[in-house]
Amino acid sequence: GHRDVAYIVVCPENEALLDGAKTFFRDLSAVYEMCRLGQHKPISKVLHDGIMHVGKTVAQKLADELVSDWFNPPWGNEDCDNHSRLKLYAQVCRHHLAPYLATLQLDSSLLTPPKHQPAPPSSSNLEQTISG
Repeated sequence: GHRDVAYIVVCPENEALLDGAKTFFRDLSAVYEMCRLGQHKPISKVLHDGIMHVGKTVAQKLADELVSDWFNPPWGNEDCDNHSRLKLYAQVCRHHLAPYLATLQLDSSLLTPPKHQPAPPSSSNLEQTISG
């Protein structure tokens, strides 16, 4: 059947990975639409390419934000890179992605590219907040 898809990608702030994600999702969109499955577009109301960057800047801003008891002792005592990265992604999803998604009108307007007009001061550039 025909099903339109609007997406957001959560990706590490790394040039090679970001380039790869952009290429992958551009190609995926092309194939999806070529197969006439529907539209496949990034949610680009605030994130111009539909990619939410996760890096050091957001890590510093979210360092003290609570996520889940799962990240507390005994599991939370792990001071390894993988644990820290997983916790950071959980923090980004809870404190940035979820509130952003909650502001969206879940209809076909998600598939429409935004009109080029200045963002209202209240949104104060979510992308800047996330990617630094």
